Amino acid sequence: MSETTLYERLGGEERIRALATTIFEKHRNNGTIQTRYAASDRDDVIRLVTEFICSGTGGPQTYTGRDMLTAHRGMNISEEEFVAVLDDIM
Repeated sequence: MSETTLYERLGGEERIRALATTIFEKHRNNGTIQTRYAASDRDDVIRLVTEFICSGTGGPQTYTGRDMLTAHRGMNISEEEFVAVLDDIM
């Protein structure tokens, strides 16, 4: 079993920020969900996704955003949109 955290294996904050940036750009270019990101503050979304991934993988960062239920309440996300997001992340 590895002694390193997933955070460390992912490359720490710098590499996770690069991953968050790639995810955001994929979402913005995905025809199924791009309208949801068109008016987004790119830097803020990337910052929050970076914090979320870092804190969830063992990094020292604290996630400062809203919980996922609150953040997505009322968005009426369709199954197609949900799958599009997952496809972009994968």
